[in-house]
Amino acid sequence: MKKILTFLFLSVCAFAMNAQTIILSQDFEGTGTPFGWTQQTAATDGGFKFGAASVLSSSSFPVPDNGGKAAGTNDDGCNCNKSNDMLIMPSFDFTTAPAVSLKFDLFYYDASYQSIQEHAYVSVSQNFGLWEDVATLSGAGDWQVGYTVDLSAYAGMNNVRIAFRYSDGGGWLYGMAIDNVTVFTPADHDVSVTKTQVPRFKEAGSTVDIAGEISNFGSETLTSVDISWSDGTNTYTDNITGIDVPYLGTYNFVLSTPLSLTNAVSYNYTVWAENPNGAPDADDTNNQQAGVVSGVSYIPSKKMVSEEATGTWCGWCPRGTEWMDFMAENYPDDFIGIAVHNADPMTVTAYDNGLNNFPGFSGYPSVIIDRNAIWDPSDMEDILPDYLARIAPIAPELTSASIDVATRTLTVGASAEFVTQLDNIDYRFNVVLTEDDVTGTGSGYAQTNYYSGPAAPTDPIPGYGSDWDALPSPVPAADMVYNHVGRALLGGWAGTASSIPAAVVAGDVAQKEYTVTNFNTDWNPYNMHAVVMIIDNASGEILNANSAQIDVICPASFGAEVTVTPSSNGGNGAIDLTPPSSTYGFGGYTYAWSNGETTPSLANLAPGTYTLSITDKIGCSQSIDVEVENTSNVEDIASLTSFTLTPNPASSVSVLTASFAQAVDANVQMVNLEGKVVASASFGTTTSVNHTFDLSDIATGMYMVKMTVGNQVHTERLMVSK
Repeated sequence: MKKILTFLFLSVCAFAMNAQTIILSQDFEGTGTPFGWTQQTAATDGGFKFGAASVLSSSSFPVPDNGGKAAGTNDDGCNCNKSNDMLIMPSFDFTTAPAVSLKFDLFYYDASYQSIQEHAYVSVSQNFGLWEDVATLSGAGDWQVGYTVDLSAYAGMNNVRIAFRYSDGGGWLYGMAIDNVTVFTPADHDVSVTKTQVPRFKEAGSTVDIAGEISNFGSETLTSVDISWSDGTNTYTDNITGIDVPYLGTYNFVLSTPLSLTNAVSYNYTVWAENPNGAPDADDTNNQQAGVVSGVSYIPSKKMVSEEATGTWCGWCPRGTEWMDFMAENYPDDFIGIAVHNADPMTVTAYDNGLNNFPGFSGYPSVIIDRNAIWDPSDMEDILPDYLARIAPIAPELTSASIDVATRTLTVGASAEFVTQLDNIDYRFNVVLTEDDVTGTGSGYAQTNYYSGPAAPTDPIPGYGSDWDALPSPVPAADMVYNHVGRALLGGWAGTASSIPAAVVAGDVAQKEYTVTNFNTDWNPYNMHAVVMIIDNASGEILNANSAQIDVICPASFGAEVTVTPSSNGGNGAIDLTPPSSTYGFGGYTYAWSNGETTPSLANLAPGTYTLSITDKIGCSQSIDVEVENTSNVEDIASLTSFTLTPNPASSVSVLTASFAQAVDANVQMVNLEGKVVASASFGTTTSVNHTFDLSDIATGMYMVKMTVGNQVHTERLMVSK
């Protein structure tokens, strides 16, 4: 709840025993710089601004909405001089304060860009002297609520000024935002359960320790405390003594009685702390934490999903390229990599936007692991065991992943089996399509390479993959091949709403089918995978995932039409091919005839059977046998009375016998389907022919035996079979 600006001017009697005393509270819900506060800046945008998250944000520094106004300085938005932006509180009189603390909410990346690091501090000046940085602030991907700094070193002093200071290090960095600032005197005794460390899932039939962290927010050193937990029916208490926890210090505990996970169901628990040093707790609103742990019927196979922020314009991104390939090659059963491109021809806008708006995202290259945390690509191998050890409540599978080339329709069937009982969940299916071996032309596919040259940093993985320091910058598009390229998000960034029931029990199976019509024919499905993810919409995390190669269903026919013109003189046949429609399949057809021709249609053909292979640009093919007939028959040679080939089919020899009604001059040819003469003979002034074809050197296949008398021709088939 937001608080109205409050000042309490202190005197000795203002500090009650074991009670927190508020000295200043500011929520920035007013307009402009709060009364009594000042600024110091060299920035052209005026330094700190005040307003809603949208006012404080920019594309690479999106401040999350925290329900009201806040104060913030944004270097990403102005790229100006923010080497010393200070937001200064009114001067304080701490002469009668026994201790002093500062608490606030903080949004700050603590990131670097192009080797320059940003910094944020709490700074203090006493008696209007020099400013001293008394606390260096750490970053996170979201608002850090209740960030506390001990300023007790200034208790008993007057004219104390406190400031928030931001420095961009002289570069183009991000910024910081603050809200709900409180300056206070801490109570003597105030203990808080700040963290539970209980696994979310564990095998049924086992036990789980109730563990966590308490923090001492009391000014008195904590030496004893009671920590209890309850399952809603029974309560168990550990009396912890002999500890030494200073103000703002923490203590990790493991309680003596574990929780038994008898069945594959969910168990609620509550943990709380009380009686710090045997005294009443001054603030019992922060004393407990509740949680749930679920027993699982079995532990599903787990895969780690790495969504890589990359772009061809990014000179350091070869590091991501190299590590993604390394992980896929060395951990194929454990790792799923997806390269999410930015500002290049492989960009998928919805995917790129989702990645850029992930809490804490700060630059390229980086990898978001299971949408849980952001890492450098070089960390992936080290963190893999930790992510694989996380138990998922669900086992996803791809029941189908295929594309019908004829209709350009992709169908992906996803299923997921639950291994525990869960209620009030918002889990979602999502499917991502990825492609390997992606190439392209034009400058957009050229990879900028800051590893180029002997003076550049060491190759990302020395001895593995490309020798980036020996490559130019940019690496020409003709030399680049991109893998793991994210091509489509079938369920959007967050997944498909209501695709999984809100309540499940162990053994339940959820299913979802995705269909993509008019599939992009610039993609090669033979190089593609479908990745099924199960996303917890409450946290945004990927609970588990699986992948499968896309099956390509080639058509039996491309729908090409053939028109045949018979041969009337032994060599003037033709085959005219009407190619497949441009709307059919993937296109890019090539043609290969059995006679060696590569054009769709053929002319000047001898009688025979010709085989055509049609192949599209992704490798689907169809084979067509086309017969060119001879329009001549036995009457074509007026004097021919008989014509036989024996045996037919033949293996070693075949004998041609023919008779004529009158003496003729005859020629005989044996021709293969490519039109080549493989045997011939001539006979002068005869009424009969008896000729033996020696087939010992003739290959198996169909041949045409053609007899010519003058301009008359008779042709018959001879099958050679060995």
